[in-house]
Amino acid sequence: MFWHAGALHLVDRRLESKILMNGGTLADEPRTWFSRLLLLGDGTLACTMSLYKDDVFSAELVLVRSNLLPGTGWWPCSDGNLGGNPFSAAPP
Repeated sequence: MFWHAGALHLVDRRLESKILMNGGTLADEPRTWFSRLLLLGDGTLACTMSLYKDDVFSAELVLVRSNLLPGTGWWPCSDGNLGGNPFSAAPP
């Protein structure tokens, strides 16, 4: 996931982009700081957004519904979660 041009984008393993959130009070700001994204059990993504890197008290709580689900198994990030991290090989 990444923030670009006032929207939160998700890129899936087929390298297809989907906009999860568009707009918000900080969408038009030239620079916005994010906390880590937390994926809740029902697929909701939670994070904070702020205009200032070190000022957590100016942050806004952001909750975005998604169809993502937490991984299964004893360690969903095993081997760096290569199957769930999209990539594209650079041409030689």
